[in-house]
Amino acid sequence: MGEEIIIDGFSTNTGKMFSSIPVIQNYTIVLDNTIALLQQGRIVVGTKSFVCEPFQREKSIKFRVQRMYNGHQITVGEIKTLLQQGKVVIDTLDESGNRQNNELILLSKQCMKVSFT
Repeated sequence: MGEEIIIDGFSTNTGKMFSSIPVIQNYTIVLDNTIALLQQGRIVVGTKSFVCEPFQREKSIKFRVQRMYNGHQITVGEIKTLLQQGKVVIDTLDESGNRQNNELILLSKQCMKVSFT
């Protein structure tokens, strides 16, 4: 199975822009914005960030990870690693354009808080 690629620029019939991942199902390409399923909800890709959509409307889950950090575009694989292992190391750029390693850390799986260090 290949890498899941996010494509930006899709449009609904009403003109609202969205991002999605093309998936082949039974010789047909369908669009799916779901990255991962959790007990509380599902992680989806948006135009600017990955967010959690809770299964129950009355429950709010504050998971939000930007899709870009200091010149590094976060991949679907990196989000999955973050959710499974609690952290992921990403290659970013400092103010001078030099490469540096940073981490996205899942501080709490209960409230899904994420920190960038």
